[in-house]
Amino acid sequence: VNLLAQSIGGLLNMVLHHSFSIYRFRAALALSAAAVFAAGVVTMPQSASAQSTSTPVDERLDGPLDRPLDGPLDRPVASPTTQDLFERIDVPRGATVRDRPRPDYDPIGVPLGGFLAFPSVTVSSEYNDNIFATDDNTEDDIITRLRPNVDLRSNWSRHLLGITLGADLGFYADNTDENYQDFIVGGNGRYDIATESSISGVAAYRRLHEARDDPNAIGAAEEPTQYDSYLLGTEFSQGFNRLNVRPGVSFNRLDYHDVDAIGGGDIDQDDRDRDVYQGTLRVGYEFSPSLEGYVRGRVEATRYDRTPDNGGVDRDNDGYGAVVGAAFDFNGIVFGDVYVGYGERTYDDSSLGDAQNPLFGGILTWNVTRLTTVIGQADYRFDEATEDDASAIKRSSAQLNVDHELLRNVILGAEASYSNDRWEGISREEDTYGIGITGDYLVNRVLYLGAYARHRNRDG
Repeated sequence: VNLLAQSIGGLLNMVLHHSFSIYRFRAALALSAAAVFAAGVVTMPQSASAQSTSTPVDERLDGPLDRPLDGPLDRPVASPTTQDLFERIDVPRGATVRDRPRPDYDPIGVPLGGFLAFPSVTVSSEYNDNIFATDDNTEDDIITRLRPNVDLRSNWSRHLLGITLGADLGFYADNTDENYQDFIVGGNGRYDIATESSISGVAAYRRLHEARDDPNAIGAAEEPTQYDSYLLGTEFSQGFNRLNVRPGVSFNRLDYHDVDAIGGGDIDQDDRDRDVYQGTLRVGYEFSPSLEGYVRGRVEATRYDRTPDNGGVDRDNDGYGAVVGAAFDFNGIVFGDVYVGYGERTYDDSSLGDAQNPLFGGILTWNVTRLTTVIGQADYRFDEATEDDASAIKRSSAQLNVDHELLRNVILGAEASYSNDRWEGISREEDTYGIGITGDYLVNRVLYLGAYARHRNRDG
């Protein structure tokens, strides 16, 4: 643990003072890798099916509205995630290739009274042949990423409390202006009132950045845009035999930092700062242990700090979304969650067209054999847009993942994805295709090795 702390501290010191050579940095990374082994509690990598997208967690009027507040907090990623605050499938689920227990390789954690601590450090090196996501005059670079993380989880018989501290630090070998430092500090928990009633809550602070391929990224910026996210949420769950009711509320504050412009000067981004207020309600009925039907809805109000913005537009808006769906599990072989509905967003400024959209999507998991899992997911929704004259982004996406357990400790994966983004109010549209392969080798409880190769093509 001391070795782990010293290596992370040394790296952070070099980052803060910007006074290190690539050779010293590589030496520090080697020390961190040794610390991973010494810590003895490294967690498994996230499933390849988890994908990062470009819209903060607050801006979903659709999709699964039932993520539990008592589950692990999202770790920071290069782009903010669009996974919903309250996403959960309440029916029993089978174990997939990636999440099944592996007693010989799963980390056991460090006991701390009534808690278990799971510290980890992930060090990776990546070659990217187009770091600015441009059509021509592409620039390649090698990016080294350091991701220290500590998850503290209670092991009480009732109630739950979790704390997450983590970072995602990216270092470019040549284009050092692209370096980024993302952080997260957060906690969540659940208080069990009675057998069928509980109240959950989450509070988190994130320092994130917009990736260069983010649809809302500023093209004239000298470096990636940083922003802060402050999230608060609570949800109450009450069961009545087969019926379950879950109302919830959340608040998300987004604060964007000004950024240096190419050629000199600053780009003012204060007009992107906003508060997002949400209310949700989910009502589900369990027809059988393997089938639940539900309806869920959300109302939302987005209020910008600066109205009108620098372009003279008032972007304040209100919206709602409602869907009906089903969560199912057929003997742990095929299980999933599908939904369909409708959503609408209206803007205070008449120059911005209101956005109406059907909402549909879901996730389906198929354990083809005990060694192979196929996961498909898709959705159709709209997200916030900050480009001039555009009110919203209508986004459809689909992804397919196949994971295969070659050996008990060797997992291979393949993935394919597609997304279409259409801007409401302007003639901008983009199609993005992606394919990839992954491999994970679990050496023992304290060390894993991984590799991946991905190709993405964006046509707009």
